Amino acid sequence: MTVQLQVYKASTRDQGKIVRLLNEARRSFVAFGLEDLPHLLTRGNCMVAGADDRLWGFLCVALNGSGWAYLRGAAIVNGWRIDDALATVLEPLQERLSQRGATHLAAYGTALWLVPALQRAGFRQFEWIAMLERHPRPLALKAVAG
Repeated sequence: MTVQLQVYKASTRDQGKIVRLLNEARRSFVAFGLEDLPHLLTRGNCMVAGADDRLWGFLCVALNGSGWAYLRGAAIVNGWRIDDALATVLEPLQERLSQRGATHLAAYGTALWLVPALQRAGFRQFEWIAMLERHPRPLALKAVAG
Protein backbone atom coordinates (compact mmCIF):
# COMPACT_ATOMS: atom_id res chain seq x y z
CA MET A 1 0.00 0.00 0.00
CA THR A 2 1.40 3.37 -1.03
CA VAL A 3 0.58 6.47 0.96
CA GLN A 4 -0.04 9.66 -1.01
CA LEU A 5 1.51 12.47 0.99
CA GLN A 6 0.51 16.08 0.54
CA VAL A 7 3.32 18.58 1.08
CA TYR A 8 2.15 22.08 1.91
CA LYS A 9 2.94 25.28 3.78
CA ALA A 10 2.01 24.77 7.40
CA SER A 11 -0.46 27.11 9.04
CA THR A 12 -1.74 27.70 12.55
CA ARG A 13 -4.48 25.13 11.80
CA ASP A 14 -1.71 22.50 11.80
CA GLN A 15 -0.30 23.50 15.18
CA GLY A 16 -1.87 20.68 17.18
CA LYS A 17 -0.70 18.04 14.70
CA ILE A 18 2.79 19.54 14.63
CA VAL A 19 3.08 19.50 18.42
CA ARG A 20 1.88 15.89 18.46
CA LEU A 21 4.49 14.91 15.86
CA LEU A 22 7.24 16.75 17.75
CA ASN A 23 6.27 14.94 20.95
CA GLU A 24 5.93 11.46 19.45
CA ALA A 25 8.69 11.34 16.85
CA ARG A 26 12.01 9.78 17.80
CA ARG A 27 13.66 12.08 15.28
CA SER A 28 12.72 15.60 16.23
CA PHE A 29 14.64 18.83 16.59
CA VAL A 30 13.25 21.95 18.25
CA ALA A 31 15.09 25.26 18.53
CA PHE A 32 12.12 27.31 19.66
CA GLY A 33 9.66 27.44 22.52
CA LEU A 34 6.14 26.17 21.90
CA GLU A 35 4.92 29.70 22.50
CA ASP A 36 6.88 30.70 19.36
CA LEU A 37 5.25 28.11 17.10
CA PRO A 38 2.19 30.21 16.11
CA HIS A 39 4.48 33.08 15.06
CA LEU A 40 6.73 30.75 13.05
CA LEU A 41 3.69 29.27 11.31
CA THR A 42 2.24 32.70 10.56
CA ARG A 43 5.52 33.75 8.93
CA GLY A 44 4.96 31.05 6.29
CA ASN A 45 8.36 29.34 6.40
CA CYS A 46 7.27 25.95 7.69
CA MET A 47 6.37 22.94 5.55
CA VAL A 48 4.62 19.73 6.47
CA ALA A 49 3.95 16.43 4.74
CA GLY A 50 0.85 14.54 5.69
CA ALA A 51 -1.84 12.09 4.74
CA ASP A 52 -5.26 11.33 6.18
CA ASP A 53 -5.12 14.07 8.83
CA ARG A 54 -1.77 12.77 10.12
CA LEU A 55 1.56 14.52 9.70
CA TRP A 56 4.59 12.55 8.59
CA GLY A 57 7.12 15.35 8.42
CA PHE A 58 7.70 18.91 9.59
CA LEU A 59 10.43 21.39 8.71
CA CYS A 60 10.49 25.01 9.85
CA VAL A 61 12.95 27.86 9.43
CA ALA A 62 13.24 31.45 10.54
CA LEU A 63 14.23 33.89 7.80
CA ASN A 64 16.24 36.95 8.79
CA GLY A 65 16.60 40.20 6.91
CA SER A 66 20.02 39.41 5.45
CA GLY A 67 18.92 36.46 3.34
CA TRP A 68 19.76 33.74 5.83
CA ALA A 69 17.26 31.09 6.90
CA TYR A 70 17.93 29.07 10.04
CA LEU A 71 16.44 25.67 10.76
CA ARG A 72 14.28 25.99 13.85
CA GLY A 73 12.36 22.73 13.88
CA ALA A 74 12.18 19.33 12.24
CA ALA A 75 10.34 16.10 12.92
CA ILE A 76 9.92 12.85 11.02
CA VAL A 77 7.30 10.27 11.87
CA ASN A 78 8.65 6.99 13.21
CA GLY A 79 9.24 4.51 10.40
CA TRP A 80 9.79 7.00 7.57
CA ARG A 81 13.33 6.95 6.20
CA ILE A 82 15.15 10.17 7.11
CA ASP A 83 16.57 10.76 3.63
CA ASP A 84 13.16 10.27 1.98
CA ALA A 85 11.53 12.60 4.49
CA LEU A 86 14.06 15.38 3.99
CA ALA A 87 13.87 15.09 0.22
CA THR A 88 10.07 15.32 0.36
CA VAL A 89 9.85 18.39 2.60
CA LEU A 90 13.15 20.21 2.05
CA GLU A 91 12.88 20.79 -1.70
CA PRO A 92 9.54 22.69 -1.57
CA LEU A 93 10.80 24.66 1.43
CA GLN A 94 13.97 25.65 -0.43
CA GLU A 95 11.88 26.81 -3.41
CA ARG A 96 9.71 28.92 -1.11
CA LEU A 97 12.75 30.42 0.62
CA SER A 98 14.37 31.25 -2.71
CA GLN A 99 11.21 33.09 -3.78
CA ARG A 100 11.39 35.06 -0.54
CA GLY A 101 14.98 36.15 -1.12
CA ALA A 102 16.84 33.63 1.04
CA THR A 103 20.36 32.95 -0.18
CA HIS A 104 21.52 30.58 2.58
CA LEU A 105 19.94 27.87 4.68
CA ALA A 106 21.82 27.03 7.86
CA ALA A 107 21.29 24.55 10.66
CA TYR A 108 22.84 24.44 14.07
CA GLY A 109 22.21 20.75 14.61
CA THR A 110 22.10 19.52 18.15
CA ALA A 111 20.16 16.34 17.48
CA LEU A 112 22.44 13.37 16.79
CA TRP A 113 20.40 12.23 13.78
CA LEU A 114 20.18 15.67 12.17
CA VAL A 115 23.74 16.51 11.10
CA PRO A 116 24.41 13.33 9.07
CA ALA A 117 20.94 13.54 7.51
CA LEU A 118 21.48 17.13 6.42
CA GLN A 119 24.92 16.27 5.03
CA ARG A 120 23.38 13.48 2.95
CA ALA A 121 20.79 16.02 1.74
CA GLY A 122 23.55 18.27 0.39
CA PHE A 123 24.43 20.48 3.34
CA ARG A 124 28.10 20.91 4.05
CA GLN A 125 29.77 21.50 7.36
CA PHE A 126 30.93 25.10 7.39
CA GLU A 127 32.15 25.53 10.94
CA TRP A 128 32.02 23.99 14.37
CA ILE A 129 30.85 25.88 17.39
CA ALA A 130 32.41 24.72 20.63
CA MET A 131 31.06 25.79 23.99
CA LEU A 132 33.66 25.87 26.74
CA GLU A 133 33.03 26.61 30.36
CA ARG A 134 35.59 27.22 33.04
CA HIS A 135 34.82 26.33 36.60
CA PRO A 136 36.93 28.69 38.72
CA ARG A 137 38.74 27.29 41.67
CA PRO A 138 37.27 28.36 44.98
CA LEU A 139 39.11 31.26 46.50
CA ALA A 140 41.10 30.42 49.58
CA LEU A 141 39.60 31.86 52.70
CA LYS A 142 41.78 34.55 54.15
CA ALA A 143 42.62 34.14 57.78
CA VAL A 144 41.10 36.90 59.78
CA ALA A 145 43.42 38.14 62.51
CA GLY A 146 41.59 38.90 65.66
